[in-house]
Amino acid sequence: MKKIIFSVLQYLYKQKVVKRVSDYTEPLKVNGYSTVTDKTILGKNVNFNGMKIGGCGKVTIGDNFHSGRECLMITQNHNYNGKKIPYDSTYICKDIEIEDNVWIGDRVIILGGGDNRRRNNYTSRKCCSE
Repeated sequence: MKKIIFSVLQYLYKQKVVKRVSDYTEPLKVNGYSTVTDKTILGKNVNFNGMKIGGCGKVTIGDNFHSGRECLMITQNHNYNGKKIPYDSTYICKDIEIEDNVWIGDRVIILGGGDNRRRNNYTSRKCCSE
């Protein structure tokens, strides 16, 4: 019974991602509740285990990507150079590009504007940001 429930959840999670994502290539596995933006492009063999992608920037994920649980990719930040202190009501949008053959561990946060090189592994102790 647990296998059937897990399979149904996988299907529902995947449909939610496919409906929102800009483009993707099969196979795509979504094993945990995940959200993406309409500016997200997914390569071949992407595996999410609980990913939240948000913000106004573009996210491109290459082939053979695997994520741990409770991961975040954030592509916008408050405009700290605005007219008010500490920040105003505008945002700074920065893209995220993750190349092929990358895995990230549980609870990793990747911020837009960082340099995410090919074949990197990110754990909760090593994260990319600007």
